[in-house]
Amino acid sequence: MADFETAKKILDKVELFSIVANIGDSKSIINHWASTTHQQLSPDELEKAGVSAGLICLSVGIEDIE
Repeated sequence: MADFETAKKILDKVELFSIVANIGDSKSIINHWASTTHQQLSPDELEKAGVSAGLICLSVGIEDIE
């Protein structure tokens, strides 16, 4: 399982996805839940929610490839 540092390295190299804190959009987005949408949770609550420190969420949008 990936850790936060691995997730950060991936996020730093992303070119095709927008890095955002929301979870719904019509464009392609990438999100690190543990530090954005779920940041208010304790480590125990994150674990119970299935959100690891290395979890990255991708959402593929409908934008034109050009």
